[in-house]
Amino acid sequence: MDIIRLAIAEHYLITIEGIIARLRDTPEIKIMHFALGGDNLIENLANFDTDILLIAADLRNCNYVLSAVTKKFPDIKIITMTFTIDEGYLELLCNCSPHGSVMKDDASFILIEAIKQVALHGYYYSSTVERQLHDFERKRSSKTLTILLTPRDIEILKLMEKGMSHDEIAMHLKVKKSTIDGHCKNIFSKLGIHKAQQAINEAHRLGILK
Repeated sequence: MDIIRLAIAEHYLITIEGIIARLRDTPEIKIMHFALGGDNLIENLANFDTDILLIAADLRNCNYVLSAVTKKFPDIKIITMTFTIDEGYLELLCNCSPHGSVMKDDASFILIEAIKQVALHGYYYSSTVERQLHDFERKRSSKTLTILLTPRDIEILKLMEKGMSHDEIAMHLKVKKSTIDGHCKNIFSKLGIHKAQQAINEAHRLGILK
């Protein structure tokens, strides 16, 4: 494997020293420079050839920093690191799409594997982060679709789940069958499917139906 040139951006010198110590016995990873709190990061990246940036997600204006790095240095791959996975961190992952993500307290071999995998394949998320990110994206998609689906759409979906036909739903809601047909057409279009059972399954998958 070629030498992987690494940069680090982190609040605390003691954390940076810990990362350096953890990578000391991995000769294929070379730390080119580090920035405390993000200061001088852009300048450092311009002055030193860098393959991967390892950056603390709790840096001030981290979203802005990540955006600036991506725009100015599109070939540099980014791995974010955090102690806690909260909604703010998951939003950052969704919005900025870094190439990798690890926990600060992950074992050394996980950090090393993340750096190597991102260098080779462009992607590595630790299992803890990936699982919570998947759940967050699913809930966010569900929330968006719940906004798109009207209360009447959701009511009709629930009645469809009970096995009611369009005629029965129309009778139950005291409306014309053509009205129900129109609602169902809109529901299918919003969910991107074509059949009633598919709509029910998709609504469950997204958390719209419990």
